[in-house]
Amino acid sequence: MSDIMGITFSDDTLKQTTKHLSNIIDEKYTKLTHVITANPEIALKIMNDENFKEISKKAELITPDGIGIVYASKLLGGNIKERVTGYDLVISLFETRKRQAKPIRLYALGADSDTIRKAVINIESKYPNVQVLGYRDGYFKKEEEARIVKEINECKPDLLLVALGSPKQEEFIYRHKNYLNSKVAIGVGGTFDVISGNVKRAPEIYQKLGMEWFYRLVTNPKRIKRQLSLFKFGFKVILVSFGISKKPSSTKEEK
Repeated sequence: MSDIMGITFSDDTLKQTTKHLSNIIDEKYTKLTHVITANPEIALKIMNDENFKEISKKAELITPDGIGIVYASKLLGGNIKERVTGYDLVISLFETRKRQAKPIRLYALGADSDTIRKAVINIESKYPNVQVLGYRDGYFKKEEEARIVKEINECKPDLLLVALGSPKQEEFIYRHKNYLNSKVAIGVGGTFDVISGNVKRAPEIYQKLGMEWFYRLVTNPKRIKRQLSLFKFGFKVILVSFGISKKPSSTKEEK
């Protein structure tokens, strides 16, 4: 584990994280494992929002979803080796269990109705081992949540993917954590947009260079306000690394 700006991140690589979650899915009886995939934007929200900070304390796993987190780890003496994004983690789980001829029972929640429908079609087409037990879009009122949780529980999925944007997706999982009949729940942001084909990922060269954020900004300038979070986070990390600012208190849950 690495404490980055008071947030306890997993040091595991994508391969190690995939193996860990796949092992949890193989267990017959297990409590729900809540996974937060945190990029610099989400990290800033955790640092500035006491409610979100509390949610992150209770999450079983926080992965470094962004090159900014990896660089921060290097500056602050952490041990994070690579980023583990929500999209990469989901696809890695699907691919790994496909190679192992192991099924994975899925419930998908989030995005708009057209996007989630296309995402499910593509998942079922490419990964016959993934059994999509149910899905619905992310446009619902709070009073509808009990019915949605009931539907999820009736499906008994191994994996629950929630794409409501952050922190809504993390709040949903946290709010119903003790009632959700699922083994693993991950907040996956825009993952369904990519799986559906509505949004293209950055070319591999940008991903390898850690410049995926730059590709997104160039292809969608409206993201400028979101991308500024990367620089704000980086500036705070630099101040802490030089001892100019005090390091935030850890979000690690006291046992």
